[in-house]
Amino acid sequence: MGKRLRVVCLQLTFLCLLAGCKLSGFYPLLNSVPVAGLTLSSPTMTLSVGGPNGSLQATITPSNASNQSLTWSTSNASVATVSSDGQVTGIAPGAAEITATTKDGSNKTATCAVTVTPHAPVTGVQMGSTYMSLVVGSYSGWVDAITLPANASNQNVTWTSSAPGVATVTSYNANEAMVTPVGVGAAIITATTVDGGFTASCEVVVTAPILVSNVSIPATCSLSLSVTPYAYLGYTVTPSSATNQTLRWSTSNASVAIVSAYGQVTGLTLGTATITATSTDGSNKTGTCVVTVGP
Repeated sequence: MGKRLRVVCLQLTFLCLLAGCKLSGFYPLLNSVPVAGLTLSSPTMTLSVGGPNGSLQATITPSNASNQSLTWSTSNASVATVSSDGQVTGIAPGAAEITATTKDGSNKTATCAVTVTPHAPVTGVQMGSTYMSLVVGSYSGWVDAITLPANASNQNVTWTSSAPGVATVTSYNANEAMVTPVGVGAAIITATTVDGGFTASCEVVVTAPILVSNVSIPATCSLSLSVTPYAYLGYTVTPSSATNQTLRWSTSNASVAIVSAYGQVTGLTLGTATITATSTDGSNKTGTCVVTVGP
């Protein structure tokens, strides 16, 4: 009897402790997943004074760790600093160690050795191409700026268009951009270095598209379900210099015959269907073919 009483007392003690944990806020820790490991995206990094920041990404294992918060620190803030999201800035030539530390109590750390080199100023900029011809509604063009010298600390440039109604420019990376034709006319695309404000430009001439005036495909086509149930329809777009010669294909009766985006007609059942090819440049020119599907 005394042994059973002791067991009951122990159970009651555990329940009281558990209730106390809940009240104190400690209970959630019973189900927490601690951090087992921490790594950084790069063990080393080289920056230059006045150049772009570096970025460090941390990977915590296991991925379902309950608390994935980190503390970032630098061994030498006069050389390199680090933000709360791992962005590293070079301050002065020298070396510093960036450390990420877990905040869940596991005290896992990972480091990156940062070398900061002296500032290399930009002395000029050149455009890869100084002239470009585009067509409204057609493909975009690309421009690239070459900052000098090649080892300049900050090679970023900003892009502007003198006539956004003619051509717009969208930055793609540090020194490359996409030019999109919008309207007929001329525009000057200019690259300006972030360091030093040096400029280079490219003239863009945008012309009107040549529209399709006629679409021609075979007037008739016969298919046999037992012999050759499919065929490619040839087509001719006039004029041959039309800017956009892409066609949209459709069928009037998909239960009899279907057509692919490239003009291949496939017979499915006996009957007839009209296949239509339509220009996609806005001219809406069409050509039609009556397809007969036989046995």
